[in-house]
Amino acid sequence: MATIIAVEDSVERLLSKRLIFGPIVLLVAVAFGIRFALLTLSVPTVGPDYGHYLIGANWYAGVDRTGEGPFDPPFVPLLILSLVPLVGTITALQLLGPIALASLFVAAVFFLERFVPRWAAIVGSAVFVQWQTFSEFITSGGITNLFGIAFALVFFRLFDEALARPIAGWRPRRLEIFASATLFLIASTHHFTTLIMGATVLAWCAIHLVIGPQNRRASIPTMLRVLVPSTALSAVYIPYFLTLTATDAQSGLGRSTSPAVLVAAITFAWQSTPLLWAAFLALAAASFLRLRRSTSFAPAACAIALTPFVLELTILASHPVRTLYFLEFPLVFLGLTWLNRREPSTALRFSRGRVPAIVRTVCIALLAVALVALPGSGEARLVAGIGNYHSFMNVYAIGAFDWVRAHTATTATFAVDAAPSAAYNNLWMGLATGWWLEGYANRKAIYEANLPLLPFSERWDNVRDANRLFAGDTVFEDGVLRVADGFPFDDAAAPKVYTGYFLDFHDFLGFAVPRLVNSTTGQAFTLVLGADPRYDRGLANGRGWVSGNYSGPGFTATRNASYDYASTTVSLRLAFSFVPTSPWDAFEMTIRVPPWTQLDLARLGQLTIDAGIPDVAGYGMEAGRIEFVSTNLTVPTQVAQIGSPGEVGVGLRWKILDSTATLGARVLLTKFPTSGPQRHAPFMKTSDQILLERAVDFLFVSTDSISDIQRFDRQGGRFERVFANPGIVIFRVI
Repeated sequence: MATIIAVEDSVERLLSKRLIFGPIVLLVAVAFGIRFALLTLSVPTVGPDYGHYLIGANWYAGVDRTGEGPFDPPFVPLLILSLVPLVGTITALQLLGPIALASLFVAAVFFLERFVPRWAAIVGSAVFVQWQTFSEFITSGGITNLFGIAFALVFFRLFDEALARPIAGWRPRRLEIFASATLFLIASTHHFTTLIMGATVLAWCAIHLVIGPQNRRASIPTMLRVLVPSTALSAVYIPYFLTLTATDAQSGLGRSTSPAVLVAAITFAWQSTPLLWAAFLALAAASFLRLRRSTSFAPAACAIALTPFVLELTILASHPVRTLYFLEFPLVFLGLTWLNRREPSTALRFSRGRVPAIVRTVCIALLAVALVALPGSGEARLVAGIGNYHSFMNVYAIGAFDWVRAHTATTATFAVDAAPSAAYNNLWMGLATGWWLEGYANRKAIYEANLPLLPFSERWDNVRDANRLFAGDTVFEDGVLRVADGFPFDDAAAPKVYTGYFLDFHDFLGFAVPRLVNSTTGQAFTLVLGADPRYDRGLANGRGWVSGNYSGPGFTATRNASYDYASTTVSLRLAFSFVPTSPWDAFEMTIRVPPWTQLDLARLGQLTIDAGIPDVAGYGMEAGRIEFVSTNLTVPTQVAQIGSPGEVGVGLRWKILDSTATLGARVLLTKFPTSGPQRHAPFMKTSDQILLERAVDFLFVSTDSISDIQRFDRQGGRFERVFANPGIVIFRVI
């Protein structure tokens, strides 16, 4: 141990020279920036949130045509505007993540150097900035959070220095002016960081006045000289913050996080090298327990470590994961305080004897292990994040955006469709594509999305209509279910049932691709190809319906899809008539489900299929069943599902026993989710109505949504293809 202390003292004496310490910190920060930049620049695109940063940049530049408003406070948008002329739009966005992480390293060193040896400040900050979740976060676009945390660490250092030497009076010192300006900079960077910071600072002040030095007559004016000017300057953002707060209140703000959500959030945040972070947690907890009133950094440590966790458990159900981004630093900070030898020996419990020496050695060893383990696992997490969050954006999407900029009027409005993901926020790719179209191409758009992911609630009606438009040509809703039907143009929704989710709806299950089959030759005829364009739809007496006829080689058929609001039952009835020479001896249909719905075929022989969504992250389980009633058809058997590549489902086949046959299929919901919209009187909306009300000029459709592309291609009198590449198809609304 004596050897370790001697080496440490030698290193510390060397680093005490400013001409050595400063350049080393700068060199390491640049190295981190270059390392992360090489990864982010290795692919041609960036993640979803960068699209709304572009919208904000356009707004602050005075050229925004979308009407979205300033998504973010000005810091990041203005940073983008300064970088774009130098390196171009995409490269500027790709560099923001590495710049944020490099800044985070410098800010962490600046804060830690006040409390631990300089070498520990550098090494500890290198561990902190390589937390794998940060690496993934820059792929989705959380740079405003990271810049906000960096500025928060700078403020913590300045504020602690000011409180360590409090003075009475109202004339601010230079230190307090810098602290106040930094606090305003946080408010100018990210609203959620501002919320966490505001609560942390208030907690810090309260703890300092209770357990800190008993010089309140000087401490209180010192606090006010820092907080009052920054609060006054931040008043310019009050309308913006209030709007976000009102929106968040509808999606969980103000409610406590449930245990299930908390466990899921913690699992996500520390899923990489969990044993490593568990060791840091043990060090941090032990360090926290040995704090005393006389410990100089006790108020700072208590406020920084406890405030985010208390907020997580009380009012931040709407941000269960993001709060944890503010708990990573106290984990490292408190663990490193075992290396602090500047505190008086009586200030810390367990400070005598062999315990501190042993734990110091353990801490140094843990830092060494972390520096070896984190680069590889962090890079793997970043690459995985790129594969996920960049999947909606590729060279084809950028090419389509370029076409939009060059060939459409600046006043044009787009409706944006992208395939849902398997993640809990399943419509995020539609949202991301819409943001990018608005930010990069600077055109107005309505787009698919989960409502709580959109910060301004006045835009939610646009999102609901986009979700309806791409669900089907006819949509019925009552706040409990959304039932979408694509007849006579689309057989992917024949019909499809949506259950309440995130204040709107998500796909639960549906009937798709009904067709007649010759089981001997393999010949098949998809019914939608013989759909009569004349059809009937309506809503009356608590029932909505879409009905019409099919005809084709050797058969005619009628179909009726309906939703009975009183019984919450969705029904489909198909009645067939065959000529004697009809080649068809079987009927097939796919039960289409999203990745999160599970079908149980154990009772298929009893003409029943059970369906459900397991409890995920605290949201209530959804459950229901499909019941079949038929005449002149056999019991269904399972066959390969029919549909577009990537779609999930179960194929069913019935053998036809006579020249006439009927099939009735009913979807009955037995357990409903808890996160949907409020129940309301039923209404019907059509795609024509939505296109007219939203003044949509173009449809912007990802080729992952192949069923929708087929739907629009079948309606040549309504939609015209004007652009197509392997990733995107654009239709003009005629």
